[in-house]
Parts: sequence; structure tokens; C-alpha cells
Amino acid sequence: MGTTVSGTKISPLRCHRPWLAIACAAIAVAAANCGGWAHAVPAENGQPATSRLPAPAEGAQRTALARFRAYFTQHYGRATPRNEKLFSQYLLKKYANAHGRPTARYVALTLAWKFSAAAADIYDDVKPIQLLGRDYLVNPWRLYLKASERILQGLNKPWEGVYVRALGHNLASWAKQAGTAGDLESAGKMLELAQRCFERSHAPHQLAKLRTEIARFRLSQATAPQVAADRKLLQIHRTNPEALLRMALYHWLVSGKPNARAIGEAEAQKTGYASLAGIMKLAAQDSLDAQQLIHLGNLWWNLPKTHKLLAYTPLVQQHAIKIYRRAIPGVARAFSAMIGRGDYHAAVLLIGQAKKAAKRTRDPKMLSIARQWNRMLRQARMLHRRYITAIKTLATKADDPQANQTVGIYTCFLGADWHTGLAYLKLSGLPGLRAAARADLANPETPAAQIALGNTWWRLARGYRGIMRKNIELRAAHWYAAAFKKLPVGRYKTLRFRVARLQMEK
Repeated sequence: MGTTVSGTKISPLRCHRPWLAIACAAIAVAAANCGGWAHAVPAENGQPATSRLPAPAEGAQRTALARFRAYFTQHYGRATPRNEKLFSQYLLKKYANAHGRPTARYVALTLAWKFSAAAADIYDDVKPIQLLGRDYLVNPWRLYLKASERILQGLNKPWEGVYVRALGHNLASWAKQAGTAGDLESAGKMLELAQRCFERSHAPHQLAKLRTEIARFRLSQATAPQVAADRKLLQIHRTNPEALLRMALYHWLVSGKPNARAIGEAEAQKTGYASLAGIMKLAAQDSLDAQQLIHLGNLWWNLPKTHKLLAYTPLVQQHAIKIYRRAIPGVARAFSAMIGRGDYHAAVLLIGQAKKAAKRTRDPKMLSIARQWNRMLRQARMLHRRYITAIKTLATKADDPQANQTVGIYTCFLGADWHTGLAYLKLSGLPGLRAAARADLANPETPAAQIALGNTWWRLARGYRGIMRKNIELRAAHWYAAAFKKLPVGRYKTLRFRVARLQMEK
């Protein structure tokens, strides 16, 4: 058995030390990874691909390897795992910046990552590969993949699960970078290896997230022909706005980070990018409510039609679905807040848009949430008709109990506008609502009175359903939280649990 380097077969049996056989195999792998990558991998630190060096000639590598072997024999003696680890650290320290000796540096860095991988070191193998990818025309993603495979073989003890999980995180990150760089083959293999790592380390949460990334990666593979065509086009026409836009969006969707400069260059050369401008504006904000998220998802969903990106339709729509999933759980709260601001018609329109978004996700969980909105919408329409009638009644008879009760319920319970609605509820015809509203307006300051008021609102919430019940319970939680600030931590554990659960749901 032997390893072939540039047509020459190297037999490990002729090596007096086992580490030399490993080194020969490492050089063979590095030589196989050279060529054809200069245009695909963006150089680090802004260094152009043309400034990177090709892999040294085979004869020069053999000469350097013989010198390293003699040095190892003289200074380290036997080829034990500990000595090889120390030798790897020495090589990295001495040759990390030895740019004046490119051949020796190339071989030294190759040996360094190979020995670190053989020692199952998930940290020390990264730096040599980074330097090789930055300064030489090699494919770093294939080296990361080879190193990770060797490391995973060495991590076979039960207590090493944390290192296996860390390796899985590294692979998932490298896969995203490799996909952005255009090496989809290495990216796919890295994701498969990361899945094995999370399965071995019993990490269900990370495994679920990784499976989502794998699904996105498979969608990005469908856009690979268009990406390759756009790269060739930009080599000829560097300022083509459509190609610039497609490449900028591809990198955004794969890496998760927008390249504002690249998108700005595309916009500067062609007008009519209103949807893209809206996406950039919303993406720059720190926090978005459900209405804004659904609008952002709609902009992404329609982007292939408005910007001639039909080849990227599956990838773009998958990104829109991800945004819809973030928005849908908060739609009911956004609906209530819009009712409280007096935007009833906008709130009804939001429910219609949210239903359409839920259908686009094809997610049973999202569709189940959307079905609950039908009852909420029927209830809101009925209360809104009564509210309009009650407002007209109060214009002529300000102390009418039934009209005040209707306006108060609509404003407080449906719209969560307690500052406005309590003034109507205190004139309600129901004694329980009237007493609770007057106690609330009295603004109690003692913990006992605040907890009693919270209990009153909590009992009243049992008579309502859906968003109205949730808003009343949140009002109770408001007074519970005010009381807890003045009480010892160990008291009222049940009430504290209520407040924590409601805050999490909110």
C-alpha cells in the first residue's frame, strides 16, 4: 500500500518512523487539493488569489521533509504522540510567519495540522490550515474535512462527547463558509460529518438546527448553476447589476449576513429595487414586531418575481418561511396592540396576511395557530360593532352602564389599553368589573393590596377566552410583579410561576 504524489508512489514501509508515513500522506492530500480553487475561494484579509503561492514542487517538498525528519530524530527521539504534539507546536510557532522560506513553511504547516488531527486536537489543527488557505493555492475546506474525519476517529471515549459536540459546531460553521465560497461538495460532506458528531454527542437541539441547515444547503445546491454562470459573467462584465444583485443575495442567504456594499453597488447602477430597499431597511433594525416580520417575509417571498431571480426562488422562499415562523406566534399580541391603538381595520388586514403566511410555511404547528385566529377575529368583529354603537350612546349619555362596559371591555380586554379603558370600566354595570377597575385606578402601593388586585383580575380572566383572557392575566401579572419587588424572594412561589410563564409566552 502506498500514497501517490504527482504520479510517484510513496511506500510507508520504507519509512523508519510512522510519522513520516503520515507526513507523506498529508503532502499527498495537500497536493491533490491544489489547483482550480484560486477563483472560487475568496482570500482572507483582502489578499487577492494571484498573490498566493502555488504548492511547492514534489522534489522540494521531499527535501524539506527529510530535514524535518532529521530534526525530529535529533531533538525529540522516539515518535510518540506526545513528541509529535510538541513537534507540531514547534512547527507552527516557528513557521507561521516564515514567508521567506515558502517550501519549508508549506511542509511545516502541513505536518502541523496533520499531527494535531492525529492527536484528536480540535483546536491546534485550525491555525495551520488557515495559513495554508491564505498563502497557498490550496483548498482549505477539504483540509478541514480531512482533519475533522481523523479527529472524530480519535475521539472515541465516552467523556470526550463535549469535544465531539465542539467539532460538530466547527464543521457546521466551516460548511457555511465553504458554501459561500462555492465548494458545495466539501460543504455537504461537512454537514454530514457534523450530523454524525451531534448524533454521537446526544445533542438533539443542535441536531434539529443542523437538519434545517442541511435542508437550506440542499436548496442552495439547486442554485449552483446560476451562481457559476454569474461568476463567469462578472469576470467579463464586472458592473452587471443583475449579476451583482444575484451574487450579493446568494451570499446573504447562505452566510446569513447582508453585504450592504455589494447590494448598494447593484442598486446604484439600476433603479426599481424598491423591494430590496425595504428588505435592507427592515433588516437593519434590531427588533421587529409580528406585522413588520410578515411584511419582511412577503418582500422576500416576492423578490424572485420583482427582481428576475427565478433561479433562486426555492432558496429565497425558504428564507421567507423562516421569517414567517418567527412572526406567527406573535400575531395575536400584535393584533391586540393595533386594536388598542385604534387601528381596527389594519388589525383585520394583519390577520389576513398572517393566514397567508401560515399557509406558505406548510407547517402543522403554524397552521394550528392560524386556526385559532378565526375565533379571535369573529369575537373582535362582534365587539367592534358593539363598540361603535356604545361610542354613539356615550356621546349623548356619558354615564350609561352598558355602553361604558362595552367600551371598557373592547379597549382593555381586547386592545390591552388599560390607561384609557379603566375609566370606562369603573362605570360598568357589572359589580365585579366596576370594583376591579376602581381598585386599579386607585393605584395601590402596599404588596398585600397589589396581590389582592392581581388575584381579582386573575379570577375575572376565567370568564374569557383567547387573547382577551391573556390580556387580563397580563394585567394581573403586572400587579403581582409590582408586589414582588417589595417582598422576599421565597414567598408566593405559585404567583411567581404565573408571572414567569406569562412573560415567556409574551
